Amino acid sequence: MRMRGMLLAAAVLALAAPVQAQPVAAGPGPEEDLRCAAWAAVVLGLNKDDPEAAAGLGMALAWFLARYEGATGKRFEEAMTAEFVDGLVPEMEAIELTCQPRMQAMGARFSDWGAKLQQAGQ
Repeated sequence: MRMRGMLLAAAVLALAAPVQAQPVAAGPGPEEDLRCAAWAAVVLGLNKDDPEAAAGLGMALAWFLARYEGATGKRFEEAMTAEFVDGLVPEMEAIELTCQPRMQAMGARFSDWGAKLQQAGQ
């Protein structure tokens, strides 16, 4: 009985202790998403004759734009102007190094999800 009382007291103290939020790793923000969307749009234009590449890049473009609009509440076309995209041209290789892995990771998640649905008979 005594051991049970000590365990109960420890549990109560643990619950009463102030909860501290764990630091959350900051992910890419809306400006990075907009840059990735611009990259996807440019690369999509360069690969429009490759249906498989175009499909993947089109999905990535929509995903990056949805993330941007969801985070900012702004319509993408207000920010992704021709001047904005033109200004990114010198940085496209560096932007690709950041955005392509994100696109590939999301594509892998979609593929895994699709495989699970197929296995479940959906």
